[in-house]
Amino acid sequence: ICDKLEKRHPHVFGNAVVKTAADQEKAWEDQKAKERKDANASIAEDPLAGVSLSLPSLTRALKLQKRAERVGFDWANIDAVFEKINEEIQELITVIAQKQPPKAIMEEMGDILFSCVNLARKLGVDPEESVRFCNRKFESRFSYMRHMLDLEQRNLSSASLQELNDLWDQAKIAEKAPPTNKF
Repeated sequence: ICDKLEKRHPHVFGNAVVKTAADQEKAWEDQKAKERKDANASIAEDPLAGVSLSLPSLTRALKLQKRAERVGFDWANIDAVFEKINEEIQELITVIAQKQPPKAIMEEMGDILFSCVNLARKLGVDPEESVRFCNRKFESRFSYMRHMLDLEQRNLSSASLQELNDLWDQAKIAEKAPPTNKF
């Protein structure tokens, strides 16, 4: 383990100079590729080899896409990624309209998510962190809705969809309001 750390961090344990985090990540991936090649030449020929199946799905998608990018398989610009996302959405709409089996719907939904991970990569956004943030935001807004209904001695299921949407909008506004000191 120590040898691996030293090899993968020559800027820490050696004389290598790394100017940016992106340069360090590239050097890390290059070193890992060299290690894979040394360990097994046939694996080194497959740029996707070694991306762990145990990773969270969004993280694994990101790593697969980064590996593909390194060999030139990547969208030229962000507009092309948006076009791909729109294409995938249209394919999902078609599959649903044709009443295809759940497996076909799942596949198209996966294509959309995979394309969204590609967009996140192009924007320099970690897709896992992005979804975690969104989950926290959703929970906070949902909690606000529940709290407001509790004040009226009501529960969520007693409110109409319009009332819930109105409370959701209030929660969004409350998030943006500056904090107040209540001393």
